[in-house]
Amino acid sequence: MPIHKCNDADYAEFYAPSYNVEQNMKQFNALKPYLFCVNDTDVDGNALENNTFFGPNDGSFNKRIDIKYKPCTPKMLTDENRHEENRTCLADLNDKDSVRARLEKSIKYLGEPEFKLVYNS
Repeated sequence: MPIHKCNDADYAEFYAPSYNVEQNMKQFNALKPYLFCVNDTDVDGNALENNTFFGPNDGSFNKRIDIKYKPCTPKMLTDENRHEENRTCLADLNDKDSVRARLEKSIKYLGEPEFKLVYNS
């Protein structure tokens, strides 16, 4: 499911919140710099339909999104990119301990992710 960092154009398309969720919107507004929106098209450029997020068939009312949380995908550390080692996810891919240490460092830095899904329709 392709996503992008939400921008002002995305927020302009949101429906106005109902009265009973206005307090929650204050918290939502504070999170704006960190929010991602689902793209209107899939990775092949095909338009996503509203029912894309529903269950396994048209008779299902449940919605489900599976999230895979991976702090980074390690890339091979070389002499050419060594200067980026602390800013990107570089490790010696031939050394399992190096890869494990890089992932543990990323997980420690990122902490436990918080996921909130806002469905605005």
